[in-house]
Amino acid sequence: MCALYQKAIDFPYVDENGVKRSKFVNLDMEEYKDAHFTLRLFKEVLSRPEFKNYSAGIVVQAYLPDAYEFQTELLDFAKARMADGGAPLKMRLVKGCNLEMETVISSLRGWPNPVRTSKTEVDANYLHILEWALLPENAKALHVGVASHNLFTIAYAYLLSRKLGSAEYMTFEMLEGMADHVWRAQSQLGNHVILYAPVVKDEHFLNAVSYLVRRMDENTAPDNFLTHSFNLKPGTDTWRFLQNQFEEAYKMKDVITHIPTRTQNRLHRYTPVPPADVMKNEPDTDFDLAQNQEWVRNIFAKWKKSPADSPEIIPLQIGAETVVCEKRHKYMDRCQDDEVCVCEMSQADAGQVMKILEIAEKDPAGWRKTTLQERHKIMYEAANRLGEMRGDLIGCMCAVTGKTVVEGDVEVSEGIDYARFYTTSMKQFAELPDVDIAPKGTILVISPWNFPCAILLVVLWQDVAGGKYCDSETGYCCRSCGMVVCQGILGCRCA
Repeated sequence: MCALYQKAIDFPYVDENGVKRSKFVNLDMEEYKDAHFTLRLFKEVLSRPEFKNYSAGIVVQAYLPDAYEFQTELLDFAKARMADGGAPLKMRLVKGCNLEMETVISSLRGWPNPVRTSKTEVDANYLHILEWALLPENAKALHVGVASHNLFTIAYAYLLSRKLGSAEYMTFEMLEGMADHVWRAQSQLGNHVILYAPVVKDEHFLNAVSYLVRRMDENTAPDNFLTHSFNLKPGTDTWRFLQNQFEEAYKMKDVITHIPTRTQNRLHRYTPVPPADVMKNEPDTDFDLAQNQEWVRNIFAKWKKSPADSPEIIPLQIGAETVVCEKRHKYMDRCQDDEVCVCEMSQADAGQVMKILEIAEKDPAGWRKTTLQERHKIMYEAANRLGEMRGDLIGCMCAVTGKTVVEGDVEVSEGIDYARFYTTSMKQFAELPDVDIAPKGTILVISPWNFPCAILLVVLWQDVAGGKYCDSETGYCCRSCGMVVCQGILGCRCA
């Protein structure tokens, strides 16, 4: 970003009044995951002495409940910068641009949708932010770009800016070709209008077309203004519909809340999930949140060892007994060029292996006698234990296998999901009159290097849940992932 801003300064342009100016760069972030990071980067770079007199801009998206917080942070930064003799900044206020993607990603990752629940809420938030932005003491430090094609919103911004005396700090911003009659009318009123259009090389022309098609699709949704703007006349049913939309948003603007929907905090203790007959997937970690980034730093601090540190000794489990063997395998930290030993794992000899198999065969704990309902409770408790151990499981995977935090995190989620999945689904199978369930017996799990946590747990949970599905007429077991397909109740994830 430093290089980009410096180029904008080094290669100025001459405006319509013959004044030489630095090129203006406006940062836009389409995805919620980029919003907080981009704002932090924007502030950090523009705090450098070489950019003290350079004006730049950033977008605030009103469809995010976080937008008010963003605006507050921006205003504080812009005012402090001007008080120190720096140039003003600019906020481009938009309603939103990535609703479908945010909805899909949230669903896949088990997170709350970060956007507001209705268009009325979005419009209300837009008006709330706009009113605060146009106060003269705010607009002077943080200029305002009103990005909208909605005639009611534009008219309100026009009238309010003149009433407050902040019109000189405001511009209207629209897409080229979307509402030409509106921007022309604004120009005739003497307002500053900026038109946006994709500019690409010939070979990238399709990218420009796809951008415009996406914008057109968003702006012509059933509730959006542009859908109803053609041949729009005062007094018609369409006019009254749009007017009512604006009035409803206006009534809501001062009472709407600004609490972000995504508040996941891995620094807090894990909240146990009680046994249920309907399985819900475990949410992955939202690494875009500051508190979860701190959680990751804590994992690194705990798991990063030095050569002087003594490695942890992992004992061998033989029934209820733990034994530290003389023969041990050393696991080196793959994140530190194999220079540090993370732990030493006890290795069983032939006699110890036979003893383990003997205990498993005799089953002194009476596992074979537990009911499905008892196993269901135990498996959910196991899932909760994994949830509590997420940080250490990730730290271990990073150190021992060289996995990244993100790769390890989804493995933990998958392991938790399977702990809940098998007995939850088994309860459905148990109700079928023509399906018998029998134990598989003792099994050996050799986990592959690339899925050290998830695949081990997938096979383990399947066996612990207690199932060999033996009626070939009603079901079969997938050889790839171990999941069962039976009478349409469940589908294999490999499909």
